[in-house]
Amino acid sequence: MLRILLSLRAVMLLASLGAALAAALMFWLGFSKLLHSASAALAAETDAKAITAGVMGATDAFLFGVVLIIFAYAI
Repeated sequence: MLRILLSLRAVMLLASLGAALAAALMFWLGFSKLLHSASAALAAETDAKAITAGVMGATDAFLFGVVLIIFAYAI
């Protein structure tokens, strides 16, 4: 019984590392979207809806990254 429980530790460690890696990827995606929106705003493009959608997408990516970090450390 103890061996089964100890083997589950490795599975949980793998899940935690996967969630942490996914969080890092989401933060990278959020920064990428935010930089793209900032460069579009500084280039004086008049498409405000596209810039706003990019910023909102970046915010969603950051929030999902935070949730993944919470899941990674809660496991």
